[in-house]
Amino acid sequence: MASDEPNKQEREVETSSDPVSSTPNTATPSGNRVRVDGNTFWRAQGTQRVIELNTANGIELHPERCRWTVSTLGSPGAGEPVESRSREVYRFMAGVLGSMQRATRRATVRPAPKPVPKAAPAIPPTAPVPCPLCRGEAWPDCELCDGAGIVTQRQASEWLDERV
Repeated sequence: MASDEPNKQEREVETSSDPVSSTPNTATPSGNRVRVDGNTFWRAQGTQRVIELNTANGIELHPERCRWTVSTLGSPGAGEPVESRSREVYRFMAGVLGSMQRATRRATVRPAPKPVPKAAPAIPPTAPVPCPLCRGEAWPDCELCDGAGIVTQRQASEWLDERV
C-alpha cells in the first residue's frame, strides 16, 4: 500500500497551445497541453516494513492522451511512461492536476502589507495648548501666557521657533 505523505514537491507547470481538438467538460483550456515535472517523496507501508520511495515525475496531460513518466531523481524523463488515451483517465488526471494547483496556491505564503503608523492629527493654529515656557503651570510672571498657563498653538509654535 503506498500513501503520499504531505511534503515538499517541486512542480513546473508549462502550458503550450497545440492545434488539437479538445474533449468537452475538461479541466484544461481548449487545445492546451499541460506538463508537470517534479519530485515526489512516498512512503510504502507493507505488513513487515516501511519503504521510502523518492521519484522524479513527469505528467503530460493532452486532450488526446495522458502520460505519466516515473524515473529516479538523477535522471528525470528517462523512465518508462504509462500512457492512456481514455477520456475518463484524462478527466481524472485533469482533476488531479487541478487539485495539485489548488493545494499549491493555498500553501503559498503571500507577503502582507506592513502597517503604516498614522501621522498625528494636525492641531489647529487657534487651539489652546499648554504654555511651552511655564509648561502650563500658570506662573504669574510668565512672559508668554501672562500667567494664564494656556496659549494658542500658533503662539507656542512661534515661541519654540524663535528659541531654536
